[in-house]
Amino acid sequence: MARSAEELAHGQARILSNTSYLLAATVIQKLVSLGYFVYFVRTIGPKDFGHFEPIRTAIPIALILIDFSFSVVLTREVAKAPERVISYVNNVMSVKILLAIVALLAGLAINAFFPFSQVTRTLLFLAGCVVAFDMFTMTLTAGLRGVQIFRYEAFGIVATQLTTAVLGIIGLTLGFGLYGLMVAILGGSIVNFSYMLTMFRRKLGAFPKLSWDGAVIRRFMIIALPILGAALLAKLFTYADLYFLLGSAGQTAVGIYRAAHKIPFALEFVPAAFAASLLPAMSYYFVHAREHLTQVFERALRYLIIFSIPIVVGVFILAEPFITKLFNRVYLGAVEPLRIMILALPFIFLNFPVGSFLIATNRQIWNTVNLGVAVTINIGLNLVLQPKLGANGAAIAILVSYVLLLSLGLIQVWRVAPFKLRTLLTIFVQTVAAAAIMGLPLIFLQEIFSPYFLIIPAVGLYIATLFLFGTLRLTDLALALRVVTRRGT
Repeated sequence: MARSAEELAHGQARILSNTSYLLAATVIQKLVSLGYFVYFVRTIGPKDFGHFEPIRTAIPIALILIDFSFSVVLTREVAKAPERVISYVNNVMSVKILLAIVALLAGLAINAFFPFSQVTRTLLFLAGCVVAFDMFTMTLTAGLRGVQIFRYEAFGIVATQLTTAVLGIIGLTLGFGLYGLMVAILGGSIVNFSYMLTMFRRKLGAFPKLSWDGAVIRRFMIIALPILGAALLAKLFTYADLYFLLGSAGQTAVGIYRAAHKIPFALEFVPAAFAASLLPAMSYYFVHAREHLTQVFERALRYLIIFSIPIVVGVFILAEPFITKLFNRVYLGAVEPLRIMILALPFIFLNFPVGSFLIATNRQIWNTVNLGVAVTINIGLNLVLQPKLGANGAAIAILVSYVLLLSLGLIQVWRVAPFKLRTLLTIFVQTVAAAAIMGLPLIFLQEIFSPYFLIIPAVGLYIATLFLFGTLRLTDLALALRVVTRRGT
């Protein structure tokens, strides 16, 4: 029993340590990304941003198709059998090369038969080059994640964003416009690929090479198919509203809407870092120590609830000054969509550990089923609401869909590992109450002080209230301090 408790404590510390690497890196990356985003959005204006954004968003969609969700499967299978990491990576690389060739031919056909402008064709070609480098980087990263080595991925995240931002600013300054922005993304991808390839060789002792084990590839494909379906549905979930709005309202409307969309979804790095660390750990516990699954899952939900709720309240109250100061008054139409979308933030956050849990416990098919339901509702709501409400309709569709998606996921988690629902609801109510107390001064002080000046005292009031309610404990802060200061994997 003592050994079991020690194993759980070590596992949780390792999860949080790995999370701290990714979280620290992504905090830096997102800060750089947000500053760069604000700069280029203000520079190019809503119309050009509305032209660039649909092409940029095609990159992750193409990556999902080429990756075939092998990266997720690779992380899970390497976590279960670390000694086979090189063999698994080699096989996945071989399959991805074949998928990339197919995707290249499809891209050439699309470019040939659709009446795109020369600017769009060039941007699509550059986006294809980005996909090629990112495809291989994802495989290298997945292999290292499987053996729970996260620090190099964290450094790569920062290096990629810094490279992109520097090249992008230079490109815009020299007058290259949208071409400069896409070349900057490509430059960041090349830097990340080169670095991760070097670290893979250094830590695992070999460069990847082509290999074909039919049994391994067939097994990976069977596991990957439902995950792929879920991933494709997730991208449809994320970007369908953009393309609907592009067709119905044009590039300028897309530019304004995506400026609002950036703020809540830029914060996804927090649950994504948790989910990245949870997947290999949950996969291990599911095989070797199932009694720890529920405790790890509950702890992740608790932290994400505490983190997300005050952001909802703060952004909802300060939405207008945030938009006008971050961008400019040309983007004032983004205020109402932002206020609606920020309400979905807790549901977006909590869905990340739910998804990791279902994949780790071989229930990835339910991610696909749940997303299918949510995407259907999302598309239906967009079709009904966008003609009447425009961007506000798209924002409402996001809110309703994420509430539904989380609800469906929690039902499946409960069937495997019944969690303490009453405890989690209590934490939720306490955090909402603490955030409401935090928000009251913001309502009256926002006309007097800059919103940036109000953030730190508001956070201090929120944390003090959580301690008063007993939602936060000194042990939580001590654990967080140990995670930040300890040496990780």
